[in-house]
Amino acid sequence: MGVALGSLELVAHVWSSPGVSTERQSLFLTPYKHADRKNPGGGAPGEHEGIITIERPLANLAVAVDQKRITDAKLVTLVLALRLRRPELFAWRAIYRHAPMVTAW
Repeated sequence: MGVALGSLELVAHVWSSPGVSTERQSLFLTPYKHADRKNPGGGAPGEHEGIITIERPLANLAVAVDQKRITDAKLVTLVLALRLRRPELFAWRAIYRHAPMVTAW
């Protein structure tokens, strides 16, 4: 992802498709700042992972979830968990002040 992260807060261990796949995923939240960015991200060099890193203000992401424009279950789960755990990040004033960012990959 190109970011040096501190401690991770576990949200959940989930099955990607119960009954169909044995793939299990772990979902985490962690804060980061612009200074934590170490490189542009997008996956490991030489791995051809095709990962595109997109940063959006949390308020915009929350609106997209509310309007059902986000269809990735993992991202929806993480946005809803963050709204429950840190509602002040989504308060009207926070939209225009520090506008916290989230990165999805």
